[in-house]
Amino acid sequence: MNYENWSPLRLYLHFEALDGCVDNAWVDAIKIALDPDAIHALADAQTYLLARNVLSEHDPLPRWTDNHHHFSAEERELLGRFFAEAVTEGFLQSMLGTAARTGKITIENPLGGKRISSDLSVCCGSILLLRFSSGREPFYMLQHNFAVEAMFFPLRRCVIGLRDCLSANVKIRRFFLRLRSGPGAWVDYYRLPKRVWGGIYFGNESPFHFFYFNLPGFYSAFAKHGSTAPAFHTLASELYLNLPEVFAADGEVKVHSTAQGLGDRLFAEGSFIFSLGLRPQIWLRHNQLLGMDQAVTSYCRERNLEELDRIRSSADLVVWGGVSSSKRAWIEESESLVMIVNELASEFDDILLILDGWTSTLVQAAPAELCGAEESVIEDISQRVSSNVKCLSLVGSNPVRKIALAESADFFAVGHATASMYVARFAGCGGVSHISNAARATVVINHLHPDTSLIPASFVTDIDTERGDVGRVSYHIDPRDFLRFAMSEFRRRRSH
Repeated sequence: MNYENWSPLRLYLHFEALDGCVDNAWVDAIKIALDPDAIHALADAQTYLLARNVLSEHDPLPRWTDNHHHFSAEERELLGRFFAEAVTEGFLQSMLGTAARTGKITIENPLGGKRISSDLSVCCGSILLLRFSSGREPFYMLQHNFAVEAMFFPLRRCVIGLRDCLSANVKIRRFFLRLRSGPGAWVDYYRLPKRVWGGIYFGNESPFHFFYFNLPGFYSAFAKHGSTAPAFHTLASELYLNLPEVFAADGEVKVHSTAQGLGDRLFAEGSFIFSLGLRPQIWLRHNQLLGMDQAVTSYCRERNLEELDRIRSSADLVVWGGVSSSKRAWIEESESLVMIVNELASEFDDILLILDGWTSTLVQAAPAELCGAEESVIEDISQRVSSNVKCLSLVGSNPVRKIALAESADFFAVGHATASMYVARFAGCGGVSHISNAARATVVINHLHPDTSLIPASFVTDIDTERGDVGRVSYHIDPRDFLRFAMSEFRRRRSH
């Protein structure tokens, strides 16, 4: 067959329609056709339709919009049931249980009929796509932050994404890029009569996603239920905490240098992996979260006892602050921190100001240029604080050190989002926080703050709000207003 001038999508659909029975001409053609410009077109509405959930935060189900005609009423009902189950702890346990017993993942068929199984995964780093087949129709279960984020039905040219699935079009595009990097290897992998379960993937690009989604899923599976896996895979750029070691889960931890290398290894070994992301605010009770975080804090503390004791004995008051050289920047943050600690310096003989910023993984340093920008801010702060205030930079430290040293803090003043995670969530310290008004409605509910006072919205003025991404809106707060707010909250806590 002549594949000349076929689009990437058409080539791929042809592959699926033939159930993987393709010739070398197909492999050669897809190498040529899957160029970045062509792949970019896959994100267009004309190529496939994306159903995004816009319901309440506690309802993960997709809203059927303009793509409802792709599925019958019965199929829509079955898909709804599947998505409702897919965000629960029970779904994770079912995946692990069937993988351990049979070497495959088995799920309810979201299109109806008998339960179906998969032993085929396409790895795009922490983005995984597991291939299933309902009769002659293939489809993919997309995993990233969560065990199920979206379902991709290539023959129907449709992706159905859960409410929390961010940038599903980008993730599906990565899938096609992965095929472009080695279509021959992928076809050979597909044609294997059987693939073996290679273990669990854990890791994420950002500390927030790692500790809020990867950690709860892993904890649920391996600490609460004592599951096992043959191995645990992660990337050097995504290993923020050795979860198998924290929760004493049996199995070798395999750290891969690149996503391409991990994917190539799975193809070469004929193995598949899957991940276990979970939303803690919905499906884990508060006492379960507390137990999970206490296990993490204890692990980190034991590895930093000497430095933690030295900090506690060196200062009368430890204040935790943040600096930022990237998104969600409070323009007057460093000026305000100087004012707060100088005010406190008149009441305490020795103050230690711990300044947090970019986070490294356990094996890969944070970008030097970004850390350097934040170190410059810290150097400026250290020149402006009172003589009885010392500064300690945690810029570029890994989470094990940050979580441990956060326990030394008596008070904090940081951004309400990821910047507060180590001191507010894990250490449970009391303090004050700030955030843009644009991000307030969506970001605040996604972070755990047992003893945090967020400055009222009336004191915040957003800038660059027309940029569209609420997570990248910077803002102004008058340092004098924040000083009064912070000192009031500090004294209220000290009086109790």
